[in-house]
Amino acid sequence: MSRKIRHEATSRTLPEGVWRRRLAWMAGAVVVLIACLAIRSAWGPKTARAKVPFFGGSARAQRAPADPPVAPAQRKEQIVATVNGRPISRQDLASACLVRFGEEVLESLVNKHLIAYHLRRRKLVVTDGEVADEINRMAKNFGLARDQWMKLATERGITERQYARDIIWPMIALRKLAAEQIVPTAEEIQKVYESEFGPAIRARLLTVGSMDKAQSLQAQLQARPDEFARMARLHSLDAPSASVGGLIHPIRRHLGDAQIEQVAFGMKEGEISPIV
Repeated sequence: MSRKIRHEATSRTLPEGVWRRRLAWMAGAVVVLIACLAIRSAWGPKTARAKVPFFGGSARAQRAPADPPVAPAQRKEQIVATVNGRPISRQDLASACLVRFGEEVLESLVNKHLIAYHLRRRKLVVTDGEVADEINRMAKNFGLARDQWMKLATERGITERQYARDIIWPMIALRKLAAEQIVPTAEEIQKVYESEFGPAIRARLLTVGSMDKAQSLQAQLQARPDEFARMARLHSLDAPSASVGGLIHPIRRHLGDAQIEQVAFGMKEGEISPIV
């Protein structure tokens, strides 16, 4: 793995409203050129609280009412589709779903029931309000209104209720269960503080698949550093960053590749990194 970095600016800022993600690097030799710029962002607007139903999230667990029992003689086969005159029954559909998703869904249900069991033993409760507050907090951290965040969170085909019940509720519940057992060290607190509120390096990235090409581009960019954006668009294998001239999300401490962070924070503005 080889990378090259160019540093242009560093600033100490709050991470509010800034999308954060870890950098994914191409396999093989790569050259990373990073133009480091100052970055600053502000919190997004406050969002309204909304109550969202979730799995067992209040003092009284919210459960859908069970269907009344149906005698075998009263059951009728429900047809969900017809293909070339041949019906597909609801039972056929259920069986196919069980084969494909049964293990995953069962594991999720088991986990949630275990969490709910330990909450009851510890006499702890996750309320609707806590779930709604957590969703609002996450939206605010990314500088989005709640409805915008929910649109992103549910874009893979899950409903708002499923997102609250299957993702947010377990997260809050586990946090409560672990609260008394987790005591962060001073070093851990410092690392989190640096990653959240420390300086950020805004940079550009150029990724290639061989050391020879990395060395060739390094020589060209050392002579013409202002050509970085154009060279990234022409040569970088990292399509998302290449499309914007190699621009990547700001590099923060303790959030991604430690070597990249070390190189980026050790550079001066406008400097081209060695091959990493």
